[in-house]
Amino acid sequence: MLVKDISETGIGLTTLTAHNLRKGDKVKVKFMKGDRKTSEIEKTAIVRRVAKDNYVGCEFSDAV
Repeated sequence: MLVKDISETGIGLTTLTAHNLRKGDKVKVKFMKGDRKTSEIEKTAIVRRVAKDNYVGCEFSDAV
């Protein structure tokens, strides 16, 4: 996946292959904060938007 945007409340990403995600699905995302020397972050998110170009917009569930 490619992260397109990220904020305190959510993340927008594009998957590299087709997916079966739907609006309302819960997903777990894992990413590095800053460079690889800093800690890994794992968040649960809710899919809020799915576009035909494999773009998926998610809201972090702890921000809901």
